[in-house]
Amino acid sequence: MNEKKWMLLVTLVSIVIFCIIIAYGFISAPHGTQTGRTDSKPPIPTYILSLASIFVIIAIIPLFYFLIHRGIERNFQETMNVMLKSINENTNSESNPGLVNCSAIFFNFLNFQEKQVVKKLMEEKGNVLQSDISRMGNMGKVKTHRAVKDLERKGILKVEKYGNTNRIYLTEDIKKILKI
Repeated sequence: MNEKKWMLLVTLVSIVIFCIIIAYGFISAPHGTQTGRTDSKPPIPTYILSLASIFVIIAIIPLFYFLIHRGIERNFQETMNVMLKSINENTNSESNPGLVNCSAIFFNFLNFQEKQVVKKLMEEKGNVLQSDISRMGNMGKVKTHRAVKDLERKGILKVEKYGNTNRIYLTEDIKKILKI
């Protein structure tokens, strides 16, 4: 949430600076009709327009990211709710002969690195050090950190500081789904 506030602050500051630069350009630009001269100079100097363009770009990028990120997060939350509802219905109906494997449904919603982290947690009974995951094949420190942060944001695991590394735990709901 803090990241979003910073992006909005940068956007607002950039828009204000853009408006100030454009206003300054109009105020300081020579006006041919007032002085009686007709110069071929543009009414606003080129450097003013360049600066204004840069600040517009700085303002637009975080704004679009903020708007798109919020939509993606909302869609993901809706998908997770549907998945959990489906899993709960399947686990509650034991008489259903075509019972769907809940862990298979769960893993369909994870990317490769997230699957690796969850599989390692399953092997270790839901409790592992982040440094142990970083030492796995195809997983470095950065990939592990990103996967753990994404899984934490999704509510799949909890992270606690443990010396120079983190101890990672599966949440109780996920342990029930994965039958750990």
